[in-house]
Amino acid sequence: MKGQKQGLSAVDLKGINDFYLCPNDLVYIPSEDEIENKIKIDFNNFKKEQTNRVYKVVSFSGTQIFFVKQEIATSIVNKAEFSTLNKMERSINGSMIKENCIKINVGRLGNISKE
Repeated sequence: MKGQKQGLSAVDLKGINDFYLCPNDLVYIPSEDEIENKIKIDFNNFKKEQTNRVYKVVSFSGTQIFFVKQEIATSIVNKAEFSTLNKMERSINGSMIKENCIKINVGRLGNISKE
């Protein structure tokens, strides 16, 4: 089996819009308007309502990827708030996070940019 020790990349990115995620990476879920109208998201002027759509990658399992909202430190009621695993695949509005997410970076000074 070939891998990183042979100098190969960990992930085979096929297209320009492809990206990979690791635990603790942040993703942004665009709103319906941003998806449908192809509005360019201005990461330099993030608004309060946009920060409610930022999620943190928690773990992976086969074809599943699990997230929590970025402002969640720990759950208040264990295994009751999100699911029995205290993480979720769907956003608060019910859409699958992995289908529309945009990977973002938050710098040390809090500046947000698309990765």
